[in-house]
Amino acid sequence: MNEEILKLVLSLVAGVLLGLEREYKFKSAGIRTITLISVGSTLFTILSIKIGLPGSPDRIASNIITGIGFIGAGVIYKNNESVNGLTTAATIWIAAAIGMAIGNGDFVIAFTSLIFTLTVLILLNFVPEKLNNFHQIRVYKLSFRLENANNKDLEDIFKKFNLKYRKLKEFRNSNEATSVYELKGHKNKLDTMNEYLMSLKLIDSFAY
Repeated sequence: MNEEILKLVLSLVAGVLLGLEREYKFKSAGIRTITLISVGSTLFTILSIKIGLPGSPDRIASNIITGIGFIGAGVIYKNNESVNGLTTAATIWIAAAIGMAIGNGDFVIAFTSLIFTLTVLILLNFVPEKLNNFHQIRVYKLSFRLENANNKDLEDIFKKFNLKYRKLKEFRNSNEATSVYELKGHKNKLDTMNEYLMSLKLIDSFAY
Protein backbone atom coordinates (compact mmCIF):
# COMPACT_ATOMS: atom_id res chain seq x y z
CA MET A 1 0.00 0.00 0.00
CA ASN A 2 1.20 3.50 -0.83
CA GLU A 3 2.56 5.21 2.32
CA GLU A 4 0.32 8.25 1.91
CA ILE A 5 -2.79 6.06 1.58
CA LEU A 6 -1.66 4.17 4.70
CA LYS A 7 -1.46 7.47 6.59
CA LEU A 8 -5.01 8.37 5.58
CA VAL A 9 -6.28 4.95 6.64
CA LEU A 10 -4.55 5.23 10.03
CA SER A 11 -5.95 8.72 10.59
CA LEU A 12 -9.39 7.37 9.67
CA VAL A 13 -9.04 4.67 12.34
CA ALA A 14 -7.84 7.19 14.93
CA GLY A 15 -10.69 9.58 14.14
CA VAL A 16 -13.29 6.81 14.35
CA LEU A 17 -12.02 5.67 17.77
CA LEU A 18 -12.11 9.21 19.16
CA GLY A 19 -15.41 10.00 17.48
CA LEU A 20 -17.13 6.89 18.82
CA GLU A 21 -16.52 8.03 22.38
CA ARG A 22 -18.03 11.47 21.68
CA GLU A 23 -20.93 9.94 19.73
CA TYR A 24 -21.69 7.53 22.58
CA LYS A 25 -22.05 10.49 24.93
CA PHE A 26 -24.30 12.37 22.46
CA LYS A 27 -21.89 15.28 22.03
CA SER A 28 -22.27 17.92 19.31
CA ALA A 29 -19.11 16.79 17.50
CA GLY A 30 -19.53 13.04 16.97
CA ILE A 31 -17.91 10.30 14.93
CA ARG A 32 -18.24 11.99 11.52
CA THR A 33 -16.92 15.36 12.66
CA ILE A 34 -13.95 13.98 14.63
CA THR A 35 -13.05 11.52 11.83
CA LEU A 36 -13.13 14.21 9.16
CA ILE A 37 -10.95 16.47 11.32
CA SER A 38 -8.39 13.69 11.82
CA VAL A 39 -8.29 12.72 8.12
CA GLY A 40 -8.29 16.36 7.00
CA SER A 41 -5.36 17.21 9.26
CA THR A 42 -3.42 14.26 7.88
CA LEU A 43 -4.19 15.25 4.30
CA PHE A 44 -3.19 18.87 4.82
CA THR A 45 0.06 17.76 6.47
CA ILE A 46 0.87 15.44 3.56
CA LEU A 47 0.12 18.19 1.04
CA SER A 48 2.14 20.71 3.04
CA ILE A 49 5.19 18.45 2.93
CA LYS A 50 4.75 17.76 -0.81
CA ILE A 51 3.99 21.32 -1.88
CA GLY A 52 6.30 23.11 0.53
CA LEU A 53 9.47 21.13 -0.18
CA PRO A 54 12.27 21.96 0.03
CA GLY A 55 11.92 25.44 1.51
CA SER A 56 8.87 25.46 3.82
CA PRO A 57 7.26 22.04 4.34
CA ASP A 58 5.15 23.43 7.20
CA ARG A 59 3.54 26.37 5.41
CA ILE A 60 0.12 24.69 5.02
CA ALA A 61 0.22 22.49 8.13
CA SER A 62 1.00 25.47 10.35
CA ASN A 63 -2.44 26.90 9.58
CA ILE A 64 -4.32 23.78 10.69
CA ILE A 65 -4.32 24.94 14.32
CA THR A 66 -5.96 28.23 13.37
CA GLY A 67 -8.75 26.44 11.52
CA ILE A 68 -9.26 23.95 14.32
CA GLY A 69 -9.59 26.85 16.75
CA PHE A 70 -12.66 28.11 14.87
CA ILE A 71 -14.27 24.65 14.83
CA GLY A 72 -13.53 24.09 18.52
CA ALA A 73 -15.00 27.46 19.47
CA GLY A 74 -18.20 26.50 17.66
CA VAL A 75 -18.95 23.61 20.03
CA ILE A 76 -18.47 25.62 23.23
CA TYR A 77 -21.59 27.28 24.59
CA LYS A 78 -22.75 28.86 27.84
CA ASN A 79 -25.90 27.53 29.47
CA ASN A 80 -27.14 29.61 32.41
CA GLU A 81 -24.25 29.51 34.89
CA SER A 82 -22.22 26.70 33.26
CA VAL A 83 -20.02 26.32 30.19
CA ASN A 84 -20.43 23.20 28.02
CA GLY A 85 -18.46 21.70 25.16
CA LEU A 86 -14.94 22.24 26.49
CA THR A 87 -14.04 18.53 26.46
CA THR A 88 -15.42 18.13 22.94
CA ALA A 89 -13.40 21.15 21.79
CA ALA A 90 -10.28 19.64 23.36
CA THR A 91 -11.03 16.32 21.59
CA ILE A 92 -11.24 18.17 18.28
CA TRP A 93 -7.91 19.81 19.04
CA ILE A 94 -6.15 16.52 19.89
CA ALA A 95 -7.75 14.76 16.90
CA ALA A 96 -6.16 17.36 14.64
CA ALA A 97 -2.81 16.95 16.39
CA ILE A 98 -2.93 13.16 16.00
CA GLY A 99 -3.85 13.56 12.33
CA MET A 100 -0.89 15.88 11.80
CA ALA A 101 1.47 13.43 13.53
CA ILE A 102 0.26 10.62 11.27
CA GLY A 103 0.61 12.83 8.21
CA ASN A 104 4.21 13.54 9.18
CA GLY A 105 4.93 9.83 9.65
CA ASP A 106 5.25 9.97 13.45
CA PHE A 107 3.10 6.88 14.02
CA VAL A 108 4.38 5.98 17.49
CA ILE A 109 3.72 9.49 18.82
CA ALA A 110 0.32 9.58 17.13
CA PHE A 111 -1.00 6.30 18.53
CA THR A 112 0.56 6.83 21.96
CA SER A 113 -1.35 10.13 22.06
CA LEU A 114 -4.49 8.32 20.88
CA ILE A 115 -4.23 5.80 23.73
CA PHE A 116 -3.63 8.57 26.28
CA THR A 117 -6.62 10.53 24.96
CA LEU A 118 -8.98 7.54 25.06
CA THR A 119 -7.76 6.77 28.58
CA VAL A 120 -8.64 10.28 29.71
CA LEU A 121 -12.02 10.30 27.96
CA ILE A 122 -13.14 6.81 29.03
CA LEU A 123 -11.30 5.63 32.12
CA LEU A 124 -11.15 9.00 33.87
CA ASN A 125 -14.81 9.75 33.19
CA PHE A 126 -15.81 8.54 36.67
CA VAL A 127 -13.43 10.92 38.50
CA PRO A 128 -15.51 14.12 38.06
CA GLU A 129 -18.64 12.20 39.09
CA LYS A 130 -17.00 11.00 42.32
CA LEU A 131 -15.60 14.45 43.07
CA ASN A 132 -19.00 15.96 42.32
CA ASN A 133 -20.48 14.04 45.26
CA PHE A 134 -17.95 15.59 47.63
CA HIS A 135 -18.03 19.11 46.26
CA GLN A 136 -20.89 20.59 44.28
CA ILE A 137 -21.57 24.14 43.23
CA ARG A 138 -25.22 25.04 42.75
CA VAL A 139 -26.90 28.35 42.01
CA TYR A 140 -30.15 28.72 43.93
CA LYS A 141 -32.97 31.15 43.23
CA LEU A 142 -35.11 31.56 46.38
CA SER A 143 -38.35 33.53 46.51
CA PHE A 144 -39.98 34.65 49.74
CA ARG A 145 -42.30 37.24 51.24
CA LEU A 146 -40.54 39.99 53.15
CA GLU A 147 -42.97 39.63 56.03
CA ASN A 148 -41.87 36.00 56.49
CA ALA A 149 -38.11 35.99 55.84
CA ASN A 150 -35.04 37.94 54.84
CA ASN A 151 -31.55 37.19 53.51
CA LYS A 152 -30.18 36.67 57.01
CA ASP A 153 -32.69 33.87 57.57
CA LEU A 154 -31.53 32.22 54.36
CA GLU A 155 -27.87 32.55 55.26
CA ASP A 156 -28.54 31.07 58.71
CA ILE A 157 -29.98 28.02 56.95
CA PHE A 158 -26.88 27.73 54.75
CA LYS A 159 -24.68 27.89 57.85
CA LYS A 160 -26.84 25.27 59.56
CA PHE A 161 -25.86 22.79 56.85
CA ASN A 162 -22.21 23.91 56.74
CA LEU A 163 -22.49 25.23 53.20
CA LYS A 164 -20.34 27.99 51.75
CA TYR A 165 -22.41 30.67 50.12
CA ARG A 166 -22.10 33.79 48.00
CA LYS A 167 -24.94 36.17 47.19
CA LEU A 168 -25.12 36.87 43.46
CA LYS A 169 -28.30 38.88 42.87
CA GLU A 170 -31.43 40.13 44.56
CA PHE A 171 -34.76 41.24 43.12
CA ARG A 172 -37.20 42.97 45.43
CA ASN A 173 -40.52 44.82 45.45
CA SER A 174 -42.63 46.09 48.33
CA ASN A 175 -43.87 42.66 49.42
CA GLU A 176 -41.67 39.96 47.85
CA ALA A 177 -38.01 39.27 47.16
CA THR A 178 -35.99 36.78 45.14
CA SER A 179 -32.37 36.14 46.08
CA VAL A 180 -29.82 34.25 44.01
CA TYR A 181 -27.05 32.46 45.90
CA GLU A 182 -24.12 30.31 44.86
CA LEU A 183 -23.82 27.41 47.31
CA LYS A 184 -20.88 25.02 47.69
CA GLY A 185 -20.79 21.79 49.65
CA HIS A 186 -21.28 18.04 49.76
CA LYS A 187 -24.10 16.72 47.58
CA ASN A 188 -25.82 15.06 50.55
CA LYS A 189 -25.82 18.30 52.54
CA LEU A 190 -27.29 20.23 49.63
CA ASP A 191 -30.00 17.61 49.11
CA THR A 192 -30.82 17.55 52.82
CA MET A 193 -31.09 21.33 52.81
CA ASN A 194 -33.54 21.08 49.89
CA GLU A 195 -35.83 18.88 51.98
CA TYR A 196 -35.51 21.29 54.88
CA LEU A 197 -36.40 24.27 52.66
CA MET A 198 -39.50 22.49 51.35
CA SER A 199 -40.69 21.91 54.92
CA LEU A 200 -40.37 25.59 55.84
CA LYS A 201 -43.03 28.24 55.49
CA LEU A 202 -40.39 30.95 55.19
CA ILE A 203 -39.72 30.21 51.50
CA ASP A 204 -42.41 30.44 48.83
CA SER A 205 -40.30 28.63 46.19
CA PHE A 206 -36.76 27.79 45.22
CA ALA A 207 -34.95 26.40 42.19
CA TYR A 208 -31.40 25.51 41.24
